[in-house]
Amino acid sequence: VDQSASVRRYRLERTNNGEPWEQVASQPGSSGPTVVFNDLDVMTGLRSYSYRVIVEDSCGVDVLTSNEGTTLLLIAEAGTDGVNRLRWNGYEEWAGTVSGYAVYRSIGDAPFTPIAFNGPTDWEAEDNVNDFIESNGRFCYYVEAIELGNPSGIQAVSTSNTACAIQEEAVWVPNAFNAGS
Repeated sequence: VDQSASVRRYRLERTNNGEPWEQVASQPGSSGPTVVFNDLDVMTGLRSYSYRVIVEDSCGVDVLTSNEGTTLLLIAEAGTDGVNRLRWNGYEEWAGTVSGYAVYRSIGDAPFTPIAFNGPTDWEAEDNVNDFIESNGRFCYYVEAIELGNPSGIQAVSTSNTACAIQEEAVWVPNAFNAGS
């Protein structure tokens, strides 16, 4: 934030899938070198949102609109083959580019650990969890988009929602047998 600028306030606006922009928060212009917004009225596990910040000058006139940033929506699905399939939307839009996506996993209630790094246009991953038969079957994931080449020198990170896949136990019971064998 340019602290020498004459700013009345910063407004955070949100849109969902092209709907009209709506204001969700604001901060006064003298809030310091960093402006932080929290948007708690969202369903991050169901949809992705786009945001922008509008700067008002001391007269209340909109003088600057930021880039639009779009959140990551991660979906995790448990396959009957013991492979969890993950997919997410690509991050939009930084001053730099997306260098790639780091994928993290938690087994049961264990801490998250990195399991993969995907390229900037690879928005899917598969996680074969057949070797974790001793677990409770709960596998949770999140993805981080990592920025590269921002002209301001800030290398941003955007984190997705946490999505879980539950692997059900499989028990096979024969439905026919030969009593004489």
